[in-house]
Amino acid sequence: MAEHYKQLLTDDRLNSLATVLRVSAVSLNRLNVGWDGKAYTFPMSDGFGKTIGIQRRFLNGRKVSVRSSKIGLFIPADLPTEGILLICEGPTDTAAALDLGFSAAGRPNCNSKIKMVSRFAKGREVAIVADIDDAGEAGAEKLAAKLTLCCPDVRIICPPASFKDMRDWLRAGLTAEELDKTISSAESIKTKVRFRSARTRTEQVNERN
Repeated sequence: MAEHYKQLLTDDRLNSLATVLRVSAVSLNRLNVGWDGKAYTFPMSDGFGKTIGIQRRFLNGRKVSVRSSKIGLFIPADLPTEGILLICEGPTDTAAALDLGFSAAGRPNCNSKIKMVSRFAKGREVAIVADIDDAGEAGAEKLAAKLTLCCPDVRIICPPASFKDMRDWLRAGLTAEELDKTISSAESIKTKVRFRSARTRTEQVNERN
């Protein structure tokens, strides 16, 4: 179905969406955007290359999933397996990161698919791009805590306070050099592991008894 919708997308429609979103048609094409006759379509993957769902984006910006879809990740074609990986919110912020020459993948929102992202990003250096709001920052911290268990380096970056998200930041003139500097200067998040001694566990058992 996703492939069929991609074939239905004309160059004019693709360029129109790129103009509205202010990202490149090339990056949208890498995300396998399509057209179902009423809405643009963005395939969602399970992280292993299998399409498990489709998100529809209507001309007014409303977004829904195709019936029977499973929620997954927005993963572009030809994604390098080396180098730092940016984890963004949604397909359009992912397209913005791709426009700047970075490897990027998106999750549906700031609090979803933590395990799926962890499987996909395992072994890679990761920078989580968080939206400037409480939910975005909290969601990034939760994801980072999980990724530190399977990734050698994890960082969280946020756009400057005057910009809502990656796409808004790109519109204002963000360059690849500026983004690279932001990532490099971000603090590397360390894994926090709690150990309990055998004596402590024994005392807790005795207390319950």
